[in-house]
Amino acid sequence: MRVTFENFNLFCKAENKRSIALRALVPGDAIPGVSNTYARGESLVEIKVPKNAKPGDTLIINANRPQESQVHSLSLAKTAKAANLTVEPDEDIRRHDFMQQRLKENGGTWNPKIERASTDRLIVPGIVATEPISKGEVLVRCPPELFISSEAVRQMAPAYAILAAEAANELTFDRGNVDWALQATFLASMMAAAEDARIKGPSIPEAKREVWEAFLQVLLCETFTQHPYRLAAEDPAAFKSSLLPSCEADLIEYLAWTVLQWYDILTSHSSYAASSASLQFSAEQFLRAWLLVTTRAFDVDGTRTTLVPGLDSFNHDPSRASARAAADGRGGLYIVATRDIEAAEEVFLLYQQFSNSELYRKYGFTLPMEVSWPGSNSSK
Repeated sequence: MRVTFENFNLFCKAENKRSIALRALVPGDAIPGVSNTYARGESLVEIKVPKNAKPGDTLIINANRPQESQVHSLSLAKTAKAANLTVEPDEDIRRHDFMQQRLKENGGTWNPKIERASTDRLIVPGIVATEPISKGEVLVRCPPELFISSEAVRQMAPAYAILAAEAANELTFDRGNVDWALQATFLASMMAAAEDARIKGPSIPEAKREVWEAFLQVLLCETFTQHPYRLAAEDPAAFKSSLLPSCEADLIEYLAWTVLQWYDILTSHSSYAASSASLQFSAEQFLRAWLLVTTRAFDVDGTRTTLVPGLDSFNHDPSRASARAAADGRGGLYIVATRDIEAAEEVFLLYQQFSNSELYRKYGFTLPMEVSWPGSNSSK
């Protein structure tokens, strides 16, 4: 059964079951014509890397004739290098101030005792106390109607939800991340429209538009220049070499490749042309959007894909954590001080209990080995 969304109506059509092509990554250390790689389907399919393939390529494989694989190259757009997207510190502060004001005007809270501090004051931009803060003070609050959740996107842009579900059906791996793909599709569409006036972004209800558009400008400050996913996607061979002798590069390379497979299937799906979902974003923008969900989303209703304007600006340090995220009893979330905080002190959360390898893989940074790893007290 094939489901499409056209002119705000759902259409169902019975189709003959067709063979779904398997996809395999050409690893960063592969020797074309010599090395083997694997495709994940109902079972693992082993295949020799063709002589004309290169690290980072995708092999499109017919499960019945695996040796007749096609080589497919998919790379980040050369015209959208992250280094060219860097936001200056003053502009970073301006965007955050504007978003904070919009949040307050739309039912949220931003404590006047805290402010955004960019790279002019901190190594990593974050939140700093401007006055002493007492334990129990609310620092930031966001009402539930301003959350960017997968459920909100499904209700507001059902065409995106259908495309994500159809793409998941074509994947023989990672189908469980359909909510991540949906969120990344929505964010990348907003991002593309913000960065190119000729592109029409998703339609956003008036009640959310002010905050979400201001929040998007904040999110665009994050380019993930040195995130391992980006490094692995741009040059898998060099990335793998840089982490030797660790095998961590194998996992990161596969995760980054998986994101690009979602992009490839979403933007080339047969229903794309007839759909009301206009997917005009690049692979670069989709990767950035996916990483925004990976690094900034909160766990709401058991799914860690919800972006919460204002609450995601705090940095992580388990040895200096001074605040945590909590539910407000009305469906919203807030950040509350867990101890007294001095003026000029940076305010830290504890995201979760992570090892350094997990921190690097997920967020792109590590902490000194002597830092302890207490239990989680945050939902981020």
